[in-house]
This record gives sequence, C-alpha cells and structure tokens, in this order.
Amino acid sequence: MKNKKTLSILISTFNRASLLGENVRKLLQYPNDDIEIIVCDNCSSDETVKILSCFSDDRLKVYRNEKNLGFNNCFTIIKHASSKFFMFLNDRDYIDVNDLEEMTSFANSVDYDIVISSKWERYHVDGERIGKKLFKFMQQADHPGKILYNLDFVRSFVDVDELSDLVSSGDNVLSAPTYFKTRIYRNVRKGFYCQKERITQPKNRDRLSQNRKEVFASTYVLPQFHISYFNHYLSYYEKYGYVSLDSAFLLASFEVSLWRIEWQFYNSVKSKDFRLRNNCEDCKPRDWIKNGTSYFRCILRVSCNHPTMIHRCNLGWVYLRVTLTTLLKICLYYFRWPFSKMLDIFREKKK
Repeated sequence: MKNKKTLSILISTFNRASLLGENVRKLLQYPNDDIEIIVCDNCSSDETVKILSCFSDDRLKVYRNEKNLGFNNCFTIIKHASSKFFMFLNDRDYIDVNDLEEMTSFANSVDYDIVISSKWERYHVDGERIGKKLFKFMQQADHPGKILYNLDFVRSFVDVDELSDLVSSGDNVLSAPTYFKTRIYRNVRKGFYCQKERITQPKNRDRLSQNRKEVFASTYVLPQFHISYFNHYLSYYEKYGYVSLDSAFLLASFEVSLWRIEWQFYNSVKSKDFRLRNNCEDCKPRDWIKNGTSYFRCILRVSCNHPTMIHRCNLGWVYLRVTLTTLLKICLYYFRWPFSKMLDIFREKKK
C-alpha cells in the first residue's frame, strides 16, 4: 500500500495559461514526493491544456471541465484529493519551495482539523475554546492558500457530492462557499493559527472585470457582495437549523466584511495597482465610509428579524470601532507628509 501524501494543492484555473504554467513549474521544484498538485481547467479557451501537458511529473494531476463552473470550481476538486491535508491555491499564486517544505513538515506532524496561515497572530484552539476568535481568523484567511484542511475531517462533515451539486447547479454563486464554511466552523475542535504568510501573489495581477465569469456578481469590496453573503448564512441556518456558535460567526463575518468595505480606501490610496485592479479608482474617502454605513444599516435591519442570532448592540460596537479606526488611518495617511518632514528635520539636527 502506498504511503499517504501529506498535502494536496488544489488549483482551479481559467484563461491564465502563462501564469499557471510558471507557478506550477515553481511548485514542482519542491524536491520531495509527499505533495500532489491537482489542477482543474475551468473550460479555458487559451493554451492552458497545452502548457500543462508539457509537464511530465507524476505529482501533477490535470482535469478539465466541459463547461465553466465559475469561481466555485475549486470545491469540485476536493473529491480528487488523497493527501492528509489539502489547500486551495489561486492559479496566479505560488508557494516558495522553502515555505512548502515547512508546511509539509508541520502538517505531517500534527492532527489538527485546520491550520490557518496569515500575518496576524499565533493562536491554538482545542475542544470547546474555539469561540469567535477562530471565526474571525477563518474569515480573514479565506483567500486561497491560507488554510490547510484535514481531508478526513472535511469528509466527515462535508458531503462532497452535495457540495459539487451546489457548484454545478449554478443557482447562486454563494451557496457552495456558505455550505462549505458553515460545515467547517461548526465542527472544528482542534486548530492552529500561525503568523507567517506562505503564498506569494504577483504584483501584476489581472484587473477584476465585472463581466468575467470567475468573479462574483459584485466585487468583494462592495457592500452588495457582503450583504448577499450574510443573507446566505441566514438561509443556511433556516434550512439546516441554528446552533449557538452561529451568532459568534455572524458577528465575526460582519466585522471582517466591514473592514474590507471601509479599509479598501486606505489600500487603494497607497497602491495604484490595487485601485485599478478592483475598479475603485474613482472612489473618494466619503464613498468608502458611506458604503460601510450602508452595509451596517442593512445588517441592522436583517438582525431585527433574527434577534436570537446576533445582538444589535454588538453590531453597533463593531461598526463604531472599525469606522473610527479607518478614519484615524485615513487622517494619519493624509498628514503623513508634515510628520515625515518634521522627522527628517529632527534627524538632521541630531547629526
């Protein structure tokens, strides 16, 4: 019997042949055979199939869809995974060989349900101590490449066939991720959150197009997207029942969404590439605060119909804290020149 591999890297790709080919080549530089790279071509019209056929490494497996299944195609690849852990990875991103070696070494030595990797803080959860802190981490780290999932754990609580049906049906683009994330956070009992960022994202990433099939109906920096996501969680609870953990997850989801809506201004001011890529180059500071306020009011109205799930006072406190912090960062950014000038003068005097 062959030994079980440590990590399956699941990549959904669509019309990014050159980027994908380069990133797969970098991943295959990893010297050991305890990983597998599973690529699912989401019905690309470019040379994706041709480029992937140039690789002759047994660790690479390639599948192709007959039709485009959209952004959620990544969930259909889980059924092909066979390692101890699996992770999703964007076709434009890659993992450095040294980081990949650290990840596999760590994953091989633990039995956590999930391992979350990002730039926040180290946090260990076990048993009933999971609470809202883990939920917030999960929301922050939902970018592909930041969470390792224990395959046995996922298959114990997620019906992979039902998940694939949600993707294939195309009823709503948020149904599959809502189902997957809810099943995960409701059942995690052992997890680990480490501080190091593992994935490498190129700076010249594609500009997001509203018309591209791979993108949600509205971009993730807009309140409409997050409102729709929030309502999908509520629909899930109505269908499968509500548990006490859900209120903490909803509050964490609201907080992270509010950060994304209001914080984007600060990021777009600092980075022109970010501004162009997310179609927000014409937005002014007041637009972002206005969007955050609009989102808060909408969720507040929703919470009136579901008082047992999320308390309005908690929503208000989160909104106040996030908004004031965002405004402070904006003020500090705009007044950075006088402060930096004064600092330069002080340094010159010391010399």
